[in-house]
Amino acid sequence: MVSLNTRDGAATASLYDVMSYPAILALADDGSVLNVWQGVPLPLMNEVAGYAV
Repeated sequence: MVSLNTRDGAATASLYDVMSYPAILALADDGSVLNVWQGVPLPLMNEVAGYAV
């Protein structure tokens, strides 16, 4: 979890082009973005879990 109220959190959100929250990012081991969900409605957990290795 990342807080946008911190300098590091805001920098991380900017790095991944997160423009609204809540947001969920599915990231590969190398940090590349596999999928992004922003705002509501958020995906179901089984949709997100499909990206877990």
